[in-house]
Amino acid sequence: MQALYDVLDVFHCEALPHLFRPPDDPIAARDIVHSIKDPATVLLIAEVVDSLAGFLGAKVVEFGPDDTVYLPRRFVYVNDMAVLPDFRGRGIGRVLLEAVEGWARRQGIGAIELTVLEFNEGARVLYERAGFDTLSRRMRRCYDRDTRFPAARCGGHVRGSGRSCFVPTSPAVSTTNIRYAGRVDDL
Repeated sequence: MQALYDVLDVFHCEALPHLFRPPDDPIAARDIVHSIKDPATVLLIAEVVDSLAGFLGAKVVEFGPDDTVYLPRRFVYVNDMAVLPDFRGRGIGRVLLEAVEGWARRQGIGAIELTVLEFNEGARVLYERAGFDTLSRRMRRCYDRDTRFPAARCGGHVRGSGRSCFVPTSPAVSTTNIRYAGRVDDL
């Protein structure tokens, strides 16, 4: 399972190293355990011939009647999704999205939301094909030239940052199964 999170973290770390922690960061590892302990969270695992191929983590979000901005509503928020590089292009991402939709429907929830970074074109295409549309767009303008956040970092890559990111690989196989991994307390 850690290898799947590493793929996700490496992908983001390499694209935007000034925003994302590298996969060997202890805070990142601690966050994984914390997020799947939440009783409103589901973790779906994609297996291909008994090999982990991908995962999707999601949680129920609810805005109550006292929320200052939003009308009351419930939705499922996909906070993490990754497919190992050797398994991409086989429909695993689509199957994971279908599985989380089934889980959401069983919870009586009729909407799923997620966030995708602009550089991640493959994921954007997958989500659009699955029927997702853009709800909002987060933008930024970099102007700070101090040493904490130099403008050179705004483009996404920091040359000579000293960070190393690795990408684990898996053997190619042919069949896909999605299973409910449960919560940490259930394992």
